[in-house]
Amino acid sequence: MIKIKIDPKRKIFYWGPADGQPVFPDFWNLGTFIFSRIYQPGWPPNVIFYEKGKLVFVCDHKKLHDDGEKIFKKYVLSKTRFKKAYAKWQKDLKNFILIKNKIEKTNLSSLADVDLRKLFSKFISIYNRNFWRNGLLPEMAGWGGEQLLVKELRNRIRDESDFIQALESLTAPEDLSFYQKESMDLLAIALEKDNKKRGERLAEHQKKYFWMLNSYHHVQILPISFFGKNLGGITAERARKKIREIEKIKKETIKNKKKTAKRHKLPKTILTIGRQLAFCIWWQDLRKSFIFQANYVISLFLKEFSGRYRVKSDNLFFYTVGDLESLVSGRAVSEDEIVRRKKGFLVYADPGEEMIHLFSGIAAQKTFQRYAKKSVEKNIQELRGLVVNRGNVTGRVKIVLSPREIGKMKKGDILVTTMTTPDYIVALRKASAVVTDEGGMTCHAAIVSRELKIPGIVATKIATKVLHDGDLVEVRANHGVVKILKRKS
Repeated sequence: MIKIKIDPKRKIFYWGPADGQPVFPDFWNLGTFIFSRIYQPGWPPNVIFYEKGKLVFVCDHKKLHDDGEKIFKKYVLSKTRFKKAYAKWQKDLKNFILIKNKIEKTNLSSLADVDLRKLFSKFISIYNRNFWRNGLLPEMAGWGGEQLLVKELRNRIRDESDFIQALESLTAPEDLSFYQKESMDLLAIALEKDNKKRGERLAEHQKKYFWMLNSYHHVQILPISFFGKNLGGITAERARKKIREIEKIKKETIKNKKKTAKRHKLPKTILTIGRQLAFCIWWQDLRKSFIFQANYVISLFLKEFSGRYRVKSDNLFFYTVGDLESLVSGRAVSEDEIVRRKKGFLVYADPGEEMIHLFSGIAAQKTFQRYAKKSVEKNIQELRGLVVNRGNVTGRVKIVLSPREIGKMKKGDILVTTMTTPDYIVALRKASAVVTDEGGMTCHAAIVSRELKIPGIVATKIATKVLHDGDLVEVRANHGVVKILKRKS
């Protein structure tokens, strides 16, 4: 019998539920094995459970953060080691971009079986192995770096409001995210006076950013009209103003960090932790943009595999990387197994032991039930979480559990969800505040709430369970509190 090294009686770390299908995250999952060979103590044993188009990642909370802190201290706080790791990742990234561009330009259906197999094998080698071997460093170290910074600041700052301000300030990335870069590029098109050139530039913009709303669940090619709609109504004057605002972000971020350091007399050691953690947050965001581009490439292979090997396209979403490698060698996953996986699919990985086990159907459901969250008291009037961007706002709750539900969001609503991913950006741009069940200073909701300058509270654990659509709430992000003012009748 397989022993899963995650004790459900201990505090569990959850990522999700988020939209996801096995084929996309499995590349990340196998990447943790290569990462763990290089960066000790490596990634902890973990479980990813898939059901009804959702995925949940779980592992031991303490082990993730304690081991992450060891990695942060050893590989991120060391300038030499960190510089070397980032340089290696940039080199791997260049190779990834080369193979990505080659595949996008290749007519896969024209390739002989042996050539298709070689091309897919090369892609796996570059993306599944090389991209992740250093690319997982900011993620694993980020959880540990956050824990370390919190401990250091708690020892020096007693006032809760001051602590929140200092943590928020020191962890803010100084460079632009890929969403901000896309916004800058789009706003620059608004300054183009010639309509023909404007149209040409918009078409180039679409080619560059069509993947922006991809996810671990699906791939979509955003049309030119999507970006044209975002550009519509923006005058040249307004575009210049927005560009200036984005350009000021770096200066304002650095200025705020200096103020925080001076106000609390923070030593160089703490400032270094904050600076390195902020860079990890930025690096992880940059990495995410290439993950979604990789998912598009994976979708090209899946489309070709479906026709060539006569496998239903939606069945391929339940394949692992290993299954795909077997498929191109002539061995498909049985229909019965796919049926079971669609009911429930669990992947248990122990990177340290380089061991992976798959459970499907009832076996997967029963195994994950040990880690399922318990019910909570719903008749509460106030809940607390971690502040990722300060501010106070009052508004109506909208529970959005999938990007496919963002149509229910109206301008000024308070977005409440389990966690956000990049495909939530449309909802976030409408929101007056964001509140999540899970997350930390390095999570997507933290990054975007700062960019959009809206109050953000994450890691409430229970927001989606105790709040309901239409509830009137006050988000007191200066204090990490969400107060229920009036329930929707």
